[in-house]
Amino acid sequence: MKREVMTLSRHTFPVIAAFAIILTGCSGSAPEGTRHPLYIKGIKLEKAEQYERAAAVFERCLRQDPDNRPAHVHLGMLYEDHLNDPVTALYHYRQGAADGAEDAHAQFARHAAETVLEGLVARHLENTPADTAESTPEDGDAGVEELKARVGELTRQRDFLASQLKTAVARLQAVETELKTSRAIQTAPRPEADKPAAAVATSYQVKRGDTLSGIAREHYGSSTYWRALRDYNRDELRGGDQVIPGMTLRIPPRDTLEKN
Repeated sequence: MKREVMTLSRHTFPVIAAFAIILTGCSGSAPEGTRHPLYIKGIKLEKAEQYERAAAVFERCLRQDPDNRPAHVHLGMLYEDHLNDPVTALYHYRQGAADGAEDAHAQFARHAAETVLEGLVARHLENTPADTAESTPEDGDAGVEELKARVGELTRQRDFLASQLKTAVARLQAVETELKTSRAIQTAPRPEADKPAAAVATSYQVKRGDTLSGIAREHYGSSTYWRALRDYNRDELRGGDQVIPGMTLRIPPRDTLEKN
């Protein structure tokens, strides 16, 4: 007995034709996911009829954004219409309709998945040898279950890759945080207490009768340091060598004057 299976075509659904218009970008506002740079690049390649390159770009988009519903839908259409892989098309349609969403992409994906599944079942039954004509309807169910199992495996692989991606991103962010912390510590100014003693100077207020020679003798034990002391306080002395009562001089350690 010859078995007949009624298959469904996307072109028999007027509502799906409307969805196709939405998917081509004629809607009032861009759906979520369509602004992703790789999604936009995939659309351009698809319009240029570079279907394999477009599919590869959409796959890259999904590795970065696993829940990008429009990318799943376009991959489904590429695999169904141009790459002759209806099983993978069915997987992406189902991902595009996941979580019970009701937006245009999800509705299109849901109807397209039903169409592809009907076509796969019909192809399976057409390829059944004639000597199995007396088999029971459960044979067709077995083919459907096999397809569902393949789609389920693809789903598990996708979830695993998405989990691996999130883990890798988290590790990268942790490393970047550690690097930023390390750089901040290295570039932070050291406290005054950590500076060498030679860089610390004391203050001295000039009294009546003071001279640079006398101040040098008082602090360094020798008047020979007066020129070095003058040069060290060049800004305060305004280039001269006369001290005025009330003026404040900086008195650095002797090692500092000797280095200068």
